[in-house]
Amino acid sequence: MTGRQAAARRGVAAPLLVAAAGLLLAGCGGNAASTDRVDAGVVRPVRPQGDLPERPPPTAAPSPPADAVAATRAAPVYQTVFRFAAPSVGIDLPVITVGVVHGAMDAPEGPLPSPFWREAFWLDQGAVPGTPGTSTIAGHLDDTAGQPAAFWNIRQLKVGDVVSLTRLADGVTVRYHISEVDVLTDSVAASPPYLHRLYGSAGGGVDDGTARISLITCTGHWRGSAAGYDHRFIAFGEMVA
Repeated sequence: MTGRQAAARRGVAAPLLVAAAGLLLAGCGGNAASTDRVDAGVVRPVRPQGDLPERPPPTAAPSPPADAVAATRAAPVYQTVFRFAAPSVGIDLPVITVGVVHGAMDAPEGPLPSPFWREAFWLDQGAVPGTPGTSTIAGHLDDTAGQPAAFWNIRQLKVGDVVSLTRLADGVTVRYHISEVDVLTDSVAASPPYLHRLYGSAGGGVDDGTARISLITCTGHWRGSAAGYDHRFIAFGEMVA
């Protein structure tokens, strides 16, 4: 996922409607200054130099007016439930639980100091890591300043890599062997076959009893705040026994 949408929210993938799945492709934000290239239909992301920037410390803000407080009472509550690690690409970060907003997997955003840019998101309608079904994890590609965010490096994953999710409730770590990585156009990524695999039964797919993971973020060319990036990076994996 990414972020540039200071004015227009995006999520973990552009909001593309798919009637068969009943769940939209997640959104992911974006950066107008992306250095990704698309050659012969293949997106070649550029690996950033150095570590991701540290999360800025929170700053005090004035109390909002009463009407603003009332408007936010129904806002989603995000809880940190897992920790996601992909050692081969230098990722180790917290995972918050998200639901479905306007038919799409939620991908919360905020101002630059917000922790959302440095967190991954788990769809709470999917499988709990380590149980049969698909655990869907998404993350922003970059923030509203165009700097690398949580899933910038996820695009460097390769078949054979191992990623893990640690459940904070009991400390159990579940490892997954990456079996497939894809870079897809929006339209292909939002097609029923991919949505079924990406979301499992939550997206209209049929689970086969295997514990799986799917990972998603944006990539490709930035098309502006209304359309976001034009490709999606998706990785699939199965639990390591």
